[in-house]
Amino acid sequence: MLESFLEYCTEEYLISCQSISNESDGFLECCRKRGLPEVCLRKCSYVNYDQNILRRMLLQVDPCPLLSASDIHFCAAQGYDHRYCCITNGVTTTFAGQKCLIFCDQRTQSRTILDVSYLPCFERFENIKGCFWRWARKRYQLEEISKKSEIDELRTSSDHMIQLSTEQPPSPFNNYK
Repeated sequence: MLESFLEYCTEEYLISCQSISNESDGFLECCRKRGLPEVCLRKCSYVNYDQNILRRMLLQVDPCPLLSASDIHFCAAQGYDHRYCCITNGVTTTFAGQKCLIFCDQRTQSRTILDVSYLPCFERFENIKGCFWRWARKRYQLEEISKKSEIDELRTSSDHMIQLSTEQPPSPFNNYK
């Protein structure tokens, strides 16, 4: 789903592409705050974070240590519970079923010891990431609307102040004509 969105990421749709970047900024900022090594920070983006990266980390052929995977996933979810979205998007339709929801609820970092019974959840990685991305996108858009609203409010207030300040006070000399 994200990949199909990115296919349209051309100059024509620059605003949409910038929103991807801005949504990923929160993801990256979280990774930095959690003290992830520099080699892992490139993965802290909704565009870059994918199954191949996780696979490389699991096989320990990626310079980013496997221990960082849980922090990266936590930051992708931005510490929220995305279970409803995950259920709606078929994450529980694997052989692992409800167990996969552990990857969707990131309110607290789970210290669950993962074993092979969680492997089927890997099939639904893009569905899980899609929930994280859509939530981050919606959050970013709401923040932008809020900022715009505050700016408009300030402009309106300053326009009124300017209008008030441009009026001349009554002169006492006007009464002597």
